[in-house]
Amino acid sequence: MLAGLALSGLFAGAAMAAVQGTIGTTSQGTVTINASKANAVQISGLNDITFPSSNTVPAPLTDAACIYSTAGGYTIQATSINGSAGKFQMKGTGASVIAYTVGWSNVASGGTSVALASGIASSQFTGANTTSPTCGGTNNSHFDVTVDPVTYLTAPAGAYTDTVTLVLAPV
Repeated sequence: MLAGLALSGLFAGAAMAAVQGTIGTTSQGTVTINASKANAVQISGLNDITFPSSNTVPAPLTDAACIYSTAGGYTIQATSINGSAGKFQMKGTGASVIAYTVGWSNVASGGTSVALASGIASSQFTGANTTSPTCGGTNNSHFDVTVDPVTYLTAPAGAYTDTVTLVLAPV
């Protein structure tokens, strides 16, 4: 008896969707068709960023990007493979590093760059393109990179590099 009550409680909210036909000269049945679509996002239009070789601190560089989100809002997380404790770093030979900061801005915010911490999702941005994954050919966001002058000027000469992974999530 308890097992029967438990089973009836388990299926109380479930509707029996399909209706079977009966035998006759014609027969009619019905089925329910269901789908569940999640929000989707896409980041595109990214380019590698290369600072010019210089013995003085280079100017900040910006790369435009297209952000598509069916939700309209999104968060962005930038993670440096050489960074630690929320910091971004380009690595040279040995223990040499050059620190840098990363900012994110979009057209909807008036282009004001918001600082990002490595490995931590940003607060919510709005202004994503909601109709075209390619933004209709017009980028709507910017990825801003600024080299830290202290670590740049004290670093030994050489090549420095980092890889930043950008993860976009709908909100």
